[in-house]
Amino acid sequence: MYTLDFTIDDSSPLIYYVPQENAWSQKDPHNERSAPNYHSQTLTVTYTRNATASFLFNGTSLTITGGRRPGYGNFTVTIDGSIFELTADEATEQYKQTIFETHDLKQGLHHVRLTNTDTQGRGFDIDSVRTSKISSTQLHPRNINLIAGPIFILDHADVYDSGAHIVFLE
Repeated sequence: MYTLDFTIDDSSPLIYYVPQENAWSQKDPHNERSAPNYHSQTLTVTYTRNATASFLFNGTSLTITGGRRPGYGNFTVTIDGSIFELTADEATEQYKQTIFETHDLKQGLHHVRLTNTDTQGRGFDIDSVRTSKISSTQLHPRNINLIAGPIFILDHADVYDSGAHIVFLE
């Protein structure tokens, strides 16, 4: 058995941010002094209560990174219906921090949703998402497309009502 690790940046279209207008802000070195400290020099931040970020992935483990800062607050991560209450509040600014992780998921498709639950106008940011998938096939350039299968899935059927699923290999 082999473990395949995949990482996507916060700016990837595989992460769906709701509401799209004015709730989430993507930051880069041009508009955020701390952006160079983040993966790919970007972060996506919200201070809007009940704003969500969601994605689907196929795998056995998940790590979400972000910042921990003064002025950041509470959020939840829901994975396959299980809710985890977390905070990104920290006395000093910290970057590329693990804000959520689990390594004991059953191999298969998982739905993840992050929600800003803070009641005091505080927020949190997302830096990157890393997943792992178990494969029984050894990685080789000739069979890389065969072994990986769908890792991240773009599924916005609830918004576009098209029922379409677009599968990406990262």
